[in-house]
Amino acid sequence: MIALEKIQRRWGTFSLSVTLAVPEGKYMVILGPSGCGKSLLLGTVAGIYWADGGTIRLDGQNMTQEPPEKRGLGFVFQRASLFPHLSVSANIEFGLKVRGFPRAERQARVNELAITLRLQQLMDRPVLALSGGEAQRVAIARALAARPRV
Repeated sequence: MIALEKIQRRWGTFSLSVTLAVPEGKYMVILGPSGCGKSLLLGTVAGIYWADGGTIRLDGQNMTQEPPEKRGLGFVFQRASLFPHLSVSANIEFGLKVRGFPRAERQARVNELAITLRLQQLMDRPVLALSGGEAQRVAIARALAARPRV
């Protein structure tokens, strides 16, 4: 469960204040015009930006002051933000490797995601050779590889 309790974030003259809860197993869609704070809110929940006030709870645990890597969230930017010097396979594997997963487990997870996201034919391709949609699927696979809580 994600619970945001009076989360506040300022960016220049813009500010947002949000309270919401997303129960376990449910989805929430955040819609709004350009510049209304959607990305700022999600970046704050992910820990990319610090909240100026309020509390971020994940499964009841206060994560407001935790760095992004301790929150257990998967985050995919609008632009894929892939590592251009790595292949598709290496991009997906990256987070698992950094976290010290054994090679066999990393490879099994990369293969599982390649099948799920229909990336099998692209695994050795450089990411700079991908279409926009292919790059987004690789970014999603990379975000899901370590099995984030959210």
